[in-house]
Amino acid sequence: MKSKERIEYLDIAKGIAILLIIMGHMSLKHVNSVVFTFHVPIFFIISGYFFTKKYNYKELLSKLFKTLIVPYLVTCLLIIIFMFCRKMISGGVNSLLFSQIYNQILASLYGSGLTSYYFHIWPIGAIWFLLSLFWSKIIFNFLIDKKYKYIYIILIFILGIISKKIIWLPFSIQPGMTCLLFLYIGYLARRLDLFRIFKIWHLLVFFLTTVLVILVNFKLYRWGCMSLVSNSFTNIPLNILGAISGSFFTITISKYLSKSKIILKVLSFFGKHSLIVLCFHLLEMKTIPFLDLAGLITSNYYLKYSILFLIKIIWASLCILVVKKIPIFRRLFSLKS
Repeated sequence: MKSKERIEYLDIAKGIAILLIIMGHMSLKHVNSVVFTFHVPIFFIISGYFFTKKYNYKELLSKLFKTLIVPYLVTCLLIIIFMFCRKMISGGVNSLLFSQIYNQILASLYGSGLTSYYFHIWPIGAIWFLLSLFWSKIIFNFLIDKKYKYIYIILIFILGIISKKIIWLPFSIQPGMTCLLFLYIGYLARRLDLFRIFKIWHLLVFFLTTVLVILVNFKLYRWGCMSLVSNSFTNIPLNILGAISGSFFTITISKYLSKSKIILKVLSFFGKHSLIVLCFHLLEMKTIPFLDLAGLITSNYYLKYSILFLIKIIWASLCILVVKKIPIFRRLFSLKS
């Protein structure tokens, strides 16, 4: 199978996953119990699949800063600008606005997806993922040549979970420690060429395993689910199994979906630009009341959230097109010419 084809179906998988992330942020517990099973791990698995060792650490840090930290900082700045503009439109400048901007700046500097109860700092939101991926890649680059790297990775995974009970570190370091495991799984998948050999019967096995994990998790923990932003697990072995099977199911079905030109074009559009979608999705979550807009259209619960999801997809699409058209944004989000 050609490398180009692999990239196409992995772009589809990323497109599915980023749309599930948007859906997962709509606070629908029935939906979250499903999508939280694998919607973040799949990005780490795909990143691990393409991971290559960098022996020049200056080059590694430069690349990661450009591709992950710069988009993080740009998003933080845009949130502050949009907060200011929204307040100017709705009520003008006052002490509350400056308090909100101050808290948002602290959240940006602390870089935690959770509220810091130690310092009472706001959560930064969905872009905690960028910081976690930054740390995961740095750690993995150091471990990749180690003979017993899997032991180190398991120990770091456990340390990331245990340490949060003592202190929650800034810059999403601990989620980066736990997500390292999924990066490694993706790396192994490339070494073993797993994605190429997955067939239709694998698809069925992955689907049934994922459904079983979701049902068992619901039976034991009701609507509880894994949350990597907080290193929270309902049942660690069960959650890891669900993350792997759900990710592999999505990747395998993407191979078959790639045979449709329309599906390929639509989903790979979001997959190729998943970084932009993530950043501008957070921007609208924090500054634009799309839920209120959907509520003006209909009061029906299911229809309202369907419209909300559609609005968010349209917003994401428009943001991708705008970013691609403006040179400075193309550079900031590392888009190729």
